[in-house]
Amino acid sequence: MARLSRYIQQRRLTTVWSVDPLALRELDTLLESVHAKASVMTDEEIEQTLDEALDEVRRERKAQN
Repeated sequence: MARLSRYIQQRRLTTVWSVDPLALRELDTLLESVHAKASVMTDEEIEQTLDEALDEVRRERKAQN
């Protein structure tokens, strides 16, 4: 978790989320498959996946403007 935090801060994209405590259990259930997939990925694969996701979000935002 610390490495992910550093990764985000290095890219200056730190975001703070506020989640209703009652919704955390549902969120955890939704993310179970993601956690399972990520658990077998290397750090490099995870970083590449995050970079690809960020690129996609940036493209979408650029297209909207």
